[in-house]
Amino acid sequence: MVAVRFPPGDHSNGFKCTPVVVGRIVWLRLMTWVDKDTRNNNMPRDRINSGLMAGVVVAFAAFLFLPGFMIAFPTLVGHCGLGPLQKSQSILGFNVGIELVQLAVVATVAPALILLARAPS
Repeated sequence: MVAVRFPPGDHSNGFKCTPVVVGRIVWLRLMTWVDKDTRNNNMPRDRINSGLMAGVVVAFAAFLFLPGFMIAFPTLVGHCGLGPLQKSQSILGFNVGIELVQLAVVATVAPALILLARAPS
């Protein structure tokens, strides 16, 4: 058997998995609640549950990929030779831009979700 040596910090940690497990348990409880609510109100259960699951997939992808990007961008700006004011302006502008894109996505998707919720099953 060959022993593999990992660099410091490059290994799995049980404490890092705990928030994911707790989040999954909370999510399953929420799904049960939503399922009962849709059944009691004669709502389209399949569409609502599919939409919620799609949200989980998107959130998981963001959880995996965005933190590295969010750390890399300020680091890149820090190495550009800008002054403190220019650094803070560029990072603030980036964050405001991200928030505006999020608002645009919600404004685009929300009407379709409202219509979907009102559609008969």
